[in-house]
Amino acid sequence: IDAKKTEQTALKKQIAKLEEEIGKMDQAATKAKKQRKKTNDLYKEASSDLSKTRKAVKQCIKALEDAGEATSLVQNKVKGVLALVESSVSEDQRQTLQQFTEPVDVAAMGDRKAHVKKYSFKSGNVIELLKQLALKFEDDLVQVEKEETNSLNAYDLAKDARDNSKKAEIGR
Repeated sequence: IDAKKTEQTALKKQIAKLEEEIGKMDQAATKAKKQRKKTNDLYKEASSDLSKTRKAVKQCIKALEDAGEATSLVQNKVKGVLALVESSVSEDQRQTLQQFTEPVDVAAMGDRKAHVKKYSFKSGNVIELLKQLALKFEDDLVQVEKEETNSLNAYDLAKDARDNSKKAEIGR
């Protein structure tokens, strides 16, 4: 009877220790789950922002290519894109876009051909710049998706490891 009581006491201590370890694993799982949700929310926000910006840039490119001589509407679209991408462009790129949005002064009436040539030249530079930005935002979107995939895979691996460790502890 004394041997069984000693064994019972030892088993109770082991059970308490295992319960404590399982509790710690559950806390770690809860913390990891919360962190995963935060990471996923940030991914969704960044992905949405990049997608909207890329779409706005592509619409602006199309508007510039289709605009012909209707500069004021296109200049407003470029202003909108400039506001979206201002933190993502170099100073030279920002200045090119900003210069395009400023009205073109025509020195004398009847000088329409010179005005149109100047506009075409400016819009060509802006179109190329916007195409480069569209590619940059597509690359950024791919990078964000890769990072999200890696984050999800790391979370799943850690979760599987915790679950396997918990099963091993319970099985002892």
